[in-house]
Amino acid sequence: MVRAQLLNAFGRVYRLDRRIKETLTPLGLWLAGALLISGVMGVNTRLNLAGQLFALLLVMFLLGALLGCGFRPRLRIERRLPALASVGQDCRYRVRISNQGRRMPSGVVLHDELAETLPGVATFRQRLDPLDRQRNLFDRLVGYPRWLGMVLESRGGEPPSLVLPGLAPGEEREFTLTLTPHRRGQLHFRGFRLSRPDPLGLINGVCRQLAPARLLVLPRRYSMPPLDLGGGRRYQPHGGTPMARRGDSEEIVGLRPYHPGDSLKSIHWKSWARVGEPVVCEYRPEYLNRHALVLDTLGPAVVPAVLEAAVSVAASVACGLDTREPVVDLVFVGAHVYRVSQGPGYGDTLELLRVLAGAEAQSERSFEELARQLLADDPPYSGCCLVLLGWDRARAKLVEALQQRGKTVLALVVGLAPAPSAPPRDYRYLPATDLGGALAGLAVSGLRP
Repeated sequence: MVRAQLLNAFGRVYRLDRRIKETLTPLGLWLAGALLISGVMGVNTRLNLAGQLFALLLVMFLLGALLGCGFRPRLRIERRLPALASVGQDCRYRVRISNQGRRMPSGVVLHDELAETLPGVATFRQRLDPLDRQRNLFDRLVGYPRWLGMVLESRGGEPPSLVLPGLAPGEEREFTLTLTPHRRGQLHFRGFRLSRPDPLGLINGVCRQLAPARLLVLPRRYSMPPLDLGGGRRYQPHGGTPMARRGDSEEIVGLRPYHPGDSLKSIHWKSWARVGEPVVCEYRPEYLNRHALVLDTLGPAVVPAVLEAAVSVAASVACGLDTREPVVDLVFVGAHVYRVSQGPGYGDTLELLRVLAGAEAQSERSFEELARQLLADDPPYSGCCLVLLGWDRARAKLVEALQQRGKTVLALVVGLAPAPSAPPRDYRYLPATDLGGALAGLAVSGLRP
């Protein structure tokens, strides 16, 4: 109960602070402080002249509020977002603004607002922040800095702003805004906030327009040397996705229109003569070179920084693997076991990155569940890259079992501690604090059976 009341107090303080910063200009903030100080010191008008300063500042604020209360510009605003964005990279998008009023006041500032979530008690307790150890005792006991960091993280980026030029009645113009996402996943745009300071420069007149939208942000990727998981083609007991240029099966499973690059040997001449346009045969490949990319999202106390680093490692590996010949399967346990394939005839790397953008930690599930799914029915993988959140007996047993089944295994363990001076033999350690440098100098050969 005490923790819930404390978080409710955090929310009220945060909303009040945000409302004050939106309403008052920088000059208004300074003069508001002077107003409070002069009000306290000027209670006894016989001791000093602070009461006169208080009266003067109070009149200025009342006059500014009166002059700015009629701010209601008639602007139609449309946002044009790109399909995707990436963490840490500038995302530029267009905003079209049309003046539907008779006149437009000068000095109008456009703010594109992002939705944010105030964490509840359960979320706040589950969240582990390594930076708490570096804060002072008061911050660690109260927890407001950690709570505020979670709010800013849920927002996903710093909302962009733009000073609008004057627009004539009926005039329409496009502007470019730049947003740098700070986290992966869906960013939710709430709407636009228009503000304009009063003639005294103390109080902003504020007007809002709802314009909800979403933008998918892909994980951060790093450059790394090409991976060598080895292996060769293996028999696929359930076949594969129909394709015209890969696989060793002669069984025709369907016909489709010709696409540039299809082999001339796959053309079905009788169907071409019947329909009057090129038609090719689709075959079901039964022998493929298949690799597995496994992301570990399981554990009772998953540190968010480690999870984000692990997702970035998986995304970097997915972009670094050569998928012109082998098929790459991404497998991880979230709410359930996901299997997303990329390769010739399956899909491209973008599909894997879309799935990785929504990966979440699952503290109530055990790692043995992922191991059972990966080893079930002797999967036809020739090579396997494991991105793990730690190293223990269960994870070591999984690497050993994969090797016993003839798989080439590359285990990448992500953690917060610095890299050990003596590299372990069974896995490669990647420190989350220097992930780019660790991936660039990664020894990419896996453990061969």
